[in-house]
Amino acid sequence: MTDHRKHHFHSKAFRAGNFKRMLDFAVRGLPRHVLRGEQYVDCEWALRIYGPEIRQLDEFNIHPKWFSSGVLGAALISLALYPETLDLWRRLARNEVFRDERGSDAPGFLRELIERHQNDRRLTRNQFYQLFLFQATLAMAKAWVHHEDPDHHSLQLPPTPDAAEMIAAVRRLKGARHSMTGFRPPEITRDRWVVLDKPQVIHEPDLRKVLILAKRASSLEGSPLADEALNDALEWLIKPHPPVELAHPAALAAAVVSIARAPDSQGLWDRVFAFIGRRKPNEGRKPYADLSACMLDCITLANRSNNPHRAATALYYCGQVLVDLWLEQPDQFRMALPRAPKERPLDELWADLDVNFTPRIIFESNQPALAPPPEPAGFGGQEGGGKGSTRRRLGSNAQADSPGQLNQPPNQTSRNIMVTSPMARPRVALF
Repeated sequence: MTDHRKHHFHSKAFRAGNFKRMLDFAVRGLPRHVLRGEQYVDCEWALRIYGPEIRQLDEFNIHPKWFSSGVLGAALISLALYPETLDLWRRLARNEVFRDERGSDAPGFLRELIERHQNDRRLTRNQFYQLFLFQATLAMAKAWVHHEDPDHHSLQLPPTPDAAEMIAAVRRLKGARHSMTGFRPPEITRDRWVVLDKPQVIHEPDLRKVLILAKRASSLEGSPLADEALNDALEWLIKPHPPVELAHPAALAAAVVSIARAPDSQGLWDRVFAFIGRRKPNEGRKPYADLSACMLDCITLANRSNNPHRAATALYYCGQVLVDLWLEQPDQFRMALPRAPKERPLDELWADLDVNFTPRIIFESNQPALAPPPEPAGFGGQEGGGKGSTRRRLGSNAQADSPGQLNQPPNQTSRNIMVTSPMARPRVALF
């Protein structure tokens, strides 16, 4: 067994025991359990192969909160092939991110993607979710190199690159041969490869109940709001419908009350429901964010909370604070999100309402596996990759951590997670 303590790493990401999973991605491009029938990666050998890149990343004192096994595996591959990506990983590690109306720069995009499901163990501990992060991180690294512009901003994930070919390029660069415990021929990876879509977060609010939430919350206002004003605000809100990810009932209730109270707050909610926000660096600390970005962060926190009712009232209170700040000075930036009071009358006002504050999470693949390009005769020699059996492939019989079998931690059954096995189309709903 490899003792990683003897390597004396500075970074918690490398001291947290992520080595085996990280090296599986960096050497094979897939989680270990997908490669049934293949020998395990020789960790000591892999640490020597990727030693220079690991030491470079270790200098940034990276944290597993942002550098999980999938992100680390992609960082090692990209850094070996494209040394200029070192600045991308430095900026991701140090929170040096930018976001504006054009979208986010590469480190900012990755940081928001990671933060979207952070600490939700139903996804983060699932190795197919780590495979998604591996693919997304490789895609952003390739885009970083392609655009040759660190300030290039993106609104969408770039296409997933051919990881098998990138790993083959690393093997050639390092002067390594194919081996049973090291690099394998590209078709071994391609045979089991599938492109995973970004998990979808879906709220399906009952607008009648949203209005009830808003009416009860408005009773806490100094001067009660008229039913007509609340109805008009709700009508404005749904004309275009808010994106399903942001349609948290508490956020909608906060929007209804604030718009009924102060119609000028529509400008803030317009930006929020268009996913528009701005961020800028803050000397290695949490980035500064404008008020719409803060509101988006509050909704993200509520979406992934394991205490949905308590998170809902916190979201409502924070929303009202941000609206008041917007009305005073719309273009201000903050480093911290507003703090909701510990004692919240709203907890009691909303307690008896049957409102689902937890979104559905859909994690699936709609794309086929990579088709391998034509190979020259005799490619791979004696180790040339015969295809694994159907049972060993990534598919409907994949065990333990397959997307069709996300494990639910105890006492967390309120969230509805609907997933599909990447190569088997029937959906499975877990409650």
